[in-house]
Amino acid sequence: MKKAVNGIVPNILMNHLTADDLQSGKVRAYAENKLSGEIQELTTRPERICHFFKPFEYGGYIVQLRLDWKDHDSQGNPMLDADFLDPITHKNVKSMKAHQAHHTPAQNSGERAYIWKFEDNSMKLVVRITWSMYLNSETNLIDTVLCTLTRAGEEIP
Repeated sequence: MKKAVNGIVPNILMNHLTADDLQSGKVRAYAENKLSGEIQELTTRPERICHFFKPFEYGGYIVQLRLDWKDHDSQGNPMLDADFLDPITHKNVKSMKAHQAHHTPAQNSGERAYIWKFEDNSMKLVVRITWSMYLNSETNLIDTVLCTLTRAGEEIP
């Protein structure tokens, strides 16, 4: 079992997520922007092991934030990745992959919170993950009843 960090034990199952797990809706993610109060359900894409935020424009780029379930930080949380897209071609700007804002680990704060910074923009994003598990079980009950039959005050064998 992994070591607890600030009382949080990283979920070992998170290391084995598949794109099918995300597409099926078994694992859902919600993010709250603490500055604006906006809460959004993150989306998934076929064949990707990521949860995607709504893209937004900033600093001359379209910014696509995503939780990358294949890339974990030291606490076992998914890394917050930022892809910077050219607003005209909508293609990744490769030079931004080396930028500090491209990878953001979760804060060591007891909640899955990320502080994403780019230029003069800073956002605190708190992420909540929900898991759906379906269990099938079969139960067989066996009961025994002991009774004594009496007629007119006499026990009948």
